[in-house]
Formats: sequence, C-alpha cells, structure tokens
Amino acid sequence: MSLLLQRSGFLSIAFLVPLGFLANRYNFRYVWTALVFLLCINFTLTLFIGLVPFNEGIWDFLTFAALSVIFSWIISPPPRMSFNLPGSLRLLIGSCLGALIFIGVFFRLFNIPGFVEQIGYIADSLVPGDIDANYIISMAGLILLRGGSLVSCVLIFFISRHLGFFIAGLVKKERAEPVFIGFHVFPHIIWVFSVSLFLLVLSRIFMLDSIEILLWNVFIICIMLYMAQGLGILQFFLLKFPVPPVVKFSLLLLIILLMFNTVLSTILLSGIVLLGIAENWLPLRPAVINKPSSTPEA
Repeated sequence: MSLLLQRSGFLSIAFLVPLGFLANRYNFRYVWTALVFLLCINFTLTLFIGLVPFNEGIWDFLTFAALSVIFSWIISPPPRMSFNLPGSLRLLIGSCLGALIFIGVFFRLFNIPGFVEQIGYIADSLVPGDIDANYIISMAGLILLRGGSLVSCVLIFFISRHLGFFIAGLVKKERAEPVFIGFHVFPHIIWVFSVSLFLLVLSRIFMLDSIEILLWNVFIICIMLYMAQGLGILQFFLLKFPVPPVVKFSLLLLIILLMFNTVLSTILLSGIVLLGIAENWLPLRPAVINKPSSTPEA
C-alpha cells in the first residue's frame, strides 16, 4: 500500500499545505512561483534519490505535478484561469480530475512486477490467513471507480487547503471563520440527487456497469454537498447559542470517537446529510445565512 500511496502522489500533502498558506497570505503569483520550486524539488528527488528507476519515477513526478497544479488552480487561480467559478465548484472539478489520475495510477500498478504479491503480503501480515490478493485489488478497484477516488481527492485537497489557512491564521493571530456556516447547496441539486439515486438502483438491477459507475460518482458528489450543508447548520446553531469551550471540546472528542465505530459513524454522517437535505424545505437558518459562502471552498 505504501507503493500505491507513493505512486499516486497522495503523500504530497506536505507540499500542498505550504501552497494553501501562501494562498491565504499572498496573491496567486506567490502560489504559482512556489509551485514551480516545489516541482523542481520533487523532480530532483525523483532523479537523484528516487526509490524506483527513473523511467518509473518520472510517472510519480508527473502524478505529483498534476495534483499540485490542480490544487493551485483550486486555491488561487490566475484571473484568466478562474473562469468566474466559485471555489466550491473548482474543488469539485479539480477533485474529479484528480480522481481520474488516481484511478489511472491504480490500474497502471498492475503492470509493475511484484505488486500483487506485495498486496498479498501486507494483507496476510494484517489478517493472517488464506487471503486472495487479486480479490482485494478487485474490490479496491470497485470502490475507487464508484466514488472512492473522488472522496479521497476532495479530502486531500480540502484538508491541505484548510491546514494551510489554519497555519496562516496562527501566524497572523487571526481567528478563523467557520468553514461551512455560509455554505448552501443550490436548491435544484435535490433533483439531481433524487434522479441519480433512482437511476442507480435501475442500473444495479439491469447490471449496467458503466452507467452505474457514472451515477455513483454523481450521487457521491451530491452526498458531499449536502454533508457540507448539514455541517453548516450545525456550526450555525453552535455559534447562535453560547456553548462553553469545555462542551465544544467534549462534542468534538465524542465525534472523533464515534468515527472509529463503523455503525455509529455511518449513523452520524447519514444524520448530517439528512439535515442538509432537510433544509431544502425547512428554514433552519435565517435568510442572511442563505447566501454565497464567504468560504466557498467548503
């Protein structure tokens, strides 16, 4: 799995966070200048200190370069490259592109000698027994194609951006604004959500794999949007009613603990999504909050 992470470029979060920092402190020129230096450093490491032959390492570099360019476009695009797109839409578009790259990297690994054996060795060391590595890889491929890769890209870009902003806030000693409180999903997305769910069930019944893969990714995008809206509602009520810091910390700790339980975390996340969906019909936040987000990257 370490080989997969290395080849996919998902260990590049250490490179992406500084870009998020620069995006908050300075303008796009600093971000893209730093991007060039980061790519030069990564290429040098690939050339002289690479763990794999250069003809293989160059693919690692190209993957890292593509993800870094996409991230820079999300957080701080030059005026001519912004296309007047809000940050939330840039995040979705960039994540879709990153997901395609990650899927390509995953399936390219099949041509690397010893990859299947390495997966089998890791699986056997974690869960001793007769485990079929090919089955594990096929299941991982199914998950990646059906939204797993998209969710991974959204998380890596979102976390990198906000870690950069958090560090910048510490440097400037400014209090960070709530991320999701002003985020609101366009009302008509509920129809996209409903139709994609209905067609997804039909595609499963009639075994239309290609259509099912597409619908899964559309459905996952809708889920993430409504989850962000649900988190915005929770943030609004936490700010509306004075809550002692000890209580806030306890709630955060409780949520973190719940995430380690598969059943409870599923219930928790489903409740947040349903809360976001409910705002299509229930006025859970006042009209002043129902406006374009001040932090559209949510």
